[in-house]
Amino acid sequence: MHEFPPQKLTPTPTLSGLQLPSPYITPTPIEPLNKSLLKQ
Repeated sequence: MHEFPPQKLTPTPTLSGLQLPSPYITPTPIEPLNKSLLKQ
């Protein structure tokens, strides 16, 4: 489905991908975003 490999991608980054242009390239900023989404 996705062009990038699933090894680096997880079920969470996919949601953040909508907001972030390239979540798979920068997994660091994704961690805090995922936590914020889970809290909301």
